[in-house]
Amino acid sequence: MAAQRKYPEDHFPHTFEIIILIMIFLAICHLCIEELAILLAWDSSTHRDLILGAFAFDLIFSLEFLGRTIVSLKEGRFLLYFPRQRGWIDFISSVPLAVLVSGPAIYLLFLSPDGQIEHLPQYMVLLKTAKAVRVTRALRLIRMLRIVGPVQYTESQMTNHHVATVATITVTTLIFSVFLLQLLPVSPVPGHAAYKSEVKHRLESYLADETRQKYEKPNATLFETAFPAIVYLKDSSGQVLYQRKESVPDWSPSVDLALSEGFTASLSYFQADANLALLILCLLAIILFLLVGYVLLYGRLFVQSVAEPVYMMDRGLRQWNYNLTIPEIKDRPQDEISKLANIYNRRWLPLKERIVAHYDRKKRDMEMGNSDHGHPMDSGKSVSLDELI
Repeated sequence: MAAQRKYPEDHFPHTFEIIILIMIFLAICHLCIEELAILLAWDSSTHRDLILGAFAFDLIFSLEFLGRTIVSLKEGRFLLYFPRQRGWIDFISSVPLAVLVSGPAIYLLFLSPDGQIEHLPQYMVLLKTAKAVRVTRALRLIRMLRIVGPVQYTESQMTNHHVATVATITVTTLIFSVFLLQLLPVSPVPGHAAYKSEVKHRLESYLADETRQKYEKPNATLFETAFPAIVYLKDSSGQVLYQRKESVPDWSPSVDLALSEGFTASLSYFQADANLALLILCLLAIILFLLVGYVLLYGRLFVQSVAEPVYMMDRGLRQWNYNLTIPEIKDRPQDEISKLANIYNRRWLPLKERIVAHYDRKKRDMEMGNSDHGHPMDSGKSVSLDELI
């Protein structure tokens, strides 16, 4: 199997690695569709299909991580694979998703008799609490840099590793910063508890307004605009003061609110989940733009500034007939790579020309000696570096 690998860090044959990359792309598309299903309030049958798809992807990637772990353990490079070759990304974007999200979702789904959706609200709560784990699937986009990198920088594996490392740090920091932001008391996208508290506070303020009658029915249009997540509002006697015209998604979890003076209301979390889904879609778009920017802009700059000079020096040191001059980095002459390139151009290339010229002259003298005297010249004479310089 090792002979069929294209890159040293691969664990499987190249064809299988390409299939994994395709699966990563499909998983990201599936994640976007999942968020759109919440944002656009698609029906529950669509959500059931998406749950099955999510479990399939999580199972495939969990098996992939298990396979890479087994191969790396057999080859004695697990400690290299897990921390340095982004094995930890393979782990957190597969096993926790299967254990914490899609696995329990499948369990809840099959608890429902005849495909009923009575357990879907429980899954939506689970989905909300494990949202940070689900977003880590976006980290698998880092592995796709390997299919973009070698196409553009065929001779620069160093560029591929460097760009992937920088992108990993950036994307990981972005994802976990958004996750920590949701845990703050004041957050642009609050969780269920904060959303419930905020809506309840505004509803209490509305009911305590002295300009309205205590049991006056609110204007349905204005009330729905102000409180889109409220399903109904009842007074202390149980009389319905407001009833939402359009039904909320049946897969969305809801909670009853006990208000002052005996008022009660029903709050649906579909609006909070829709706001979070919009945040996830925006986050994925930002990550995609970052990765494209790293590959097309930063990667090209790294090649021109570092990888190309190193590549030219490597060939110039190994091949006697390679004498190209490294382009000078005029805008950053104090950079270490610029100093090294200047030394290579001004010292090594002239010295190499003298060495080649000396042995060419020596070869001609040997040929002339053979022709004149019938025997080779003494080739045991050593030439010092000072003589060549």
